[in-house]
Amino acid sequence: MNHKNHPINCTGTRTRQVLDPFASGEDQLVTDAPISLKRPATVTVNRRRFLAASTAGCAGLSLSRLFKSSNAYGANGTEVRFREREGFSFLHTYESTGRYWKALEQAGLIRKTNGIRLINSPWGGDEYRFNQAARRDGPLFQLIRKMQCPFVIDRVVGGSRYYHYPFDAELAKTYADLLGSNFLGGQVHEPVSNTHNDWNRFIEANSKYKQEAVNPEELQAYFSGKNERHWLEYGTLEDYAGRVFPKNETEFWPEIQLNVERNAKRFGSNFSCAEGSGWGRLAWHIYYKLGAISCFAEMGPWASDGSQFAIAGIRGAAKAAGRQWGVFFAPWGPKGCTSFIPPEDWSWHCPVDEMLASGWPVGPELGPSSALQRRVFFSLLSFRGFHAA
Repeated sequence: MNHKNHPINCTGTRTRQVLDPFASGEDQLVTDAPISLKRPATVTVNRRRFLAASTAGCAGLSLSRLFKSSNAYGANGTEVRFREREGFSFLHTYESTGRYWKALEQAGLIRKTNGIRLINSPWGGDEYRFNQAARRDGPLFQLIRKMQCPFVIDRVVGGSRYYHYPFDAELAKTYADLLGSNFLGGQVHEPVSNTHNDWNRFIEANSKYKQEAVNPEELQAYFSGKNERHWLEYGTLEDYAGRVFPKNETEFWPEIQLNVERNAKRFGSNFSCAEGSGWGRLAWHIYYKLGAISCFAEMGPWASDGSQFAIAGIRGAAKAAGRQWGVFFAPWGPKGCTSFIPPEDWSWHCPVDEMLASGWPVGPELGPSSALQRRVFFSLLSFRGFHAA
């Protein structure tokens, strides 16, 4: 099982703002002007500049909305050529207290092109979750109403222990009505991978479940929650009661669809799907047919050799469906998860012992390199896609 605790998701938006952190470090609003240069300006992107740009939100996601063709001028006077292309922006993390977002604002890292990724964790109290954190009279609602920015809830289910939280479907509809295509829904995380994980757990509990229907009473003691092999990701034991282990792909896909639709319904069917590229490369069109507002291809060390194929697949499926798409960069692997935040301030509120029990320790020295993130980002740009870092 995989814990992805601190990625930054992304989605698209329209802007006329030019971001030039390589020159003055400030944004500059620009207008078309009758100035011509002999050749387009070029910028050499080294490691420092890449990290500065990505932190500032100068790169991100590809969606269906387009910039208009025009020419403009950056902060250093160099010409910036706008072509007919898809727009993008980072979705920065917002946790229930709002402290992290305020820190980003104070550091000057929030741009008009950015969006918001609300953490909805199975750990911690309900005061940290969607119904309370995104309530109609709360600061997050006021912020989103003002920004009219892309908004995703991470997550409804998947990639962690299952918690049956009663999402306010009417509140989700309120955001859908408020934001239109900028509302990316509640993330149903890795349906293929995590449905597979749950069935493996049943067989580990007792090999007879390769043939027999799931019996919750017999399995109560095994699913104690002591570590990731002893919890479920996509439902309760009662949700799986009477279901039989799928023997082949023909039987497996109805299981995936059942898990997607049941959990999407918990969020009023306003949902997105994320999937690791190895599992999801052939599933994107199916998720859109099931009603997904958007889809995210998860990237990381395990998927770097397949990132271009994954991006091409999700981009094509999104274009055919007329929906949103993006990339979710997971900060875990090969030996743990990257985090510079102390455990007491984790937005996921996961106890340290549970994190260690998952097999994925957390620390600033763990997880993938920024060089890998950069390579995934550039492969994304070659497809004009959006990047969740």
